[in-house]
Amino acid sequence: MIAAQKSLISRAFKGEIKCDGPERLIDKVIDLMEKRIGSYLALANKAGKVVSGSDLVMDLIKKRKTGFVFVATDISPEIGAKVVDLSRRYEVPHVAIFEKDRLGAYIGKGLRSVAAIEKSGFIKTVSMEVAKYRNFSEGGTDAR
Repeated sequence: MIAAQKSLISRAFKGEIKCDGPERLIDKVIDLMEKRIGSYLALANKAGKVVSGSDLVMDLIKKRKTGFVFVATDISPEIGAKVVDLSRRYEVPHVAIFEKDRLGAYIGKGLRSVAAIEKSGFIKTVSMEVAKYRNFSEGGTDAR
């Protein structure tokens, strides 16, 4: 990453940014982006706008009340395919970024394979943050 080699990032942030190399910097930025997306998921959960569990999420998608779906990266292929196919059919944005334990942690529960944010004011912001993540990480682990 040329920006790291030429200290452009330090100049942009008006302070010294130290990393062990460009790859480490990229990993750090991706980690921060994931935490940011997770914090919006947690905030939506606190507002009572998150539903988790594959059956509940699929029912919500069918009722057209879902605004964004998170599918765990370590979900079983069969369930993951069902949720993703249903999301596509009903044109619900979806992404696979977090593993089950991390997805559950953001919503204050145990392992979760699927979580959805209901249609609300959170959707625009979450969609924008996920788009930034995808652009930076060259797609991340995209379920779309």
